[in-house]
Amino acid sequence: MHVMLSYPKSGRTWVRFMVDSYLCKVFEMDCANVFDAEQQLKQVHPVEWTHLSGAMIARLPYWAMGPWKLDDAAKRVPWLVLVRNFQATLGSAYFQARDRIKVFEGSPSQFIRDPRYGVIKLVTFYNLFEELRPSLTQCQVFSYEQLTADPKPQLTRIIEVLSLRVDELLIEQVIEDASFENMKRLSITPEYAGSVIAPTDPTRPETFKVRSAGRDKQALFNDEDLAYIDRVIDDQFLHKDLPAYQACLGRPAARSESTKPAARAAG
Repeated sequence: MHVMLSYPKSGRTWVRFMVDSYLCKVFEMDCANVFDAEQQLKQVHPVEWTHLSGAMIARLPYWAMGPWKLDDAAKRVPWLVLVRNFQATLGSAYFQARDRIKVFEGSPSQFIRDPRYGVIKLVTFYNLFEELRPSLTQCQVFSYEQLTADPKPQLTRIIEVLSLRVDELLIEQVIEDASFENMKRLSITPEYAGSVIAPTDPTRPETFKVRSAGRDKQALFNDEDLAYIDRVIDDQFLHKDLPAYQACLGRPAARSESTKPAARAAG
């Protein structure tokens, strides 16, 4: 068993697609839908993809998420944790909450201040994780920003942590398969109907799960919103000085079109 933990909209779906695609290839499985690999291999190579109590669909306020208590077996398995810039995460989460799972109807400004979905919940999620981390036997943190900037070495690390055989050619194929353009194309095919990447309404772009990581989520928030996000992080995030979270703070890093990798999709 391996556990992949992330806060909602941190890029998990993209990583999950790549891992499942790699499983299909390395185990030589015929998968019309790569997510089928999880079910077929659950006895051989199970991976649990979880938000723990942070899932937006649960509608829990930040004070109801923890503390997290794990049994000894869960503490001994390898954990992978995926983090993403907090402003970009909140921007993606807003569209997910409003357009896909329909748990929120307000404005972006209201969203980031909501105790069920906003920045205080995001910060609380990571504070809870850092309380849990010392009890985990194996735990590695991966950055969505590093994955999008240079996917091959980061995906190789993930494959290694998952105790899978590393095949560089297969990794390159998986990254190509997981490009934004290909995943968006697959998301509306019959094979992926009802899957985690299928749009809830193909006629409405805002309901697509697969969205360009280059989308400027920062434009959703006005200066007062951005100052509020920064203030909550500064006041409430107890672990903001750890190296693992440096790309999570401040504005999302800008990337020119010439440096954006082919493989990119929102989680």
